Amino acid sequence: ELILDPDARDVARRLVARGIAAPVPGFELMQGDAVQGMAEMAWPNVRLAVLVGAQEQDRGAFEAAGWTIAPCTFAALLEALTA
Repeated sequence: ELILDPDARDVARRLVARGIAAPVPGFELMQGDAVQGMAEMAWPNVRLAVLVGAQEQDRGAFEAAGWTIAPCTFAALLEALTA
């Protein structure tokens, strides 16, 4: 399991238990062959990512690529993924 942040890992497990598709752990936002940003976990099909710690510096790259950055809370992610 590549979700290193314990809070993110717990939230991901709770979402999966509710029937939500599992996130891609350790997601790399690519442009060509270059990594533009890293997310703790992401749902690429809906362009939703969770950034923790130093990953916050990549927020601009994700937002510029049309992604939504969600807080790492069960409620916020459940709402975003079931809207």
